[in-house]
Amino acid sequence: MVRGTSHGERFKLHMRIGDSNSKGQVLIRKTDVKSTTHAFAKVWVMRCGTCGHEYGSNGCDAHIRKCPRCYEGTAAEGEPL
Repeated sequence: MVRGTSHGERFKLHMRIGDSNSKGQVLIRKTDVKSTTHAFAKVWVMRCGTCGHEYGSNGCDAHIRKCPRCYEGTAAEGEPL
């Protein structure tokens, strides 16, 4: 457990390849590419457990991400891969 952080922050710090979030999005790999939406984050590659769509997510949001294809209009666009 990381001291002084919220539950969500602890989870994202410990998210491992193959883990899925509560929306069924699976972490495929972590890259060294800088996020375009969060200054200090890196792009992580996510895969939707429902439709298989792969997209980029900044590492700070991976634990709450929804698939931009399945949740079109209510989910943020993915980061460029």
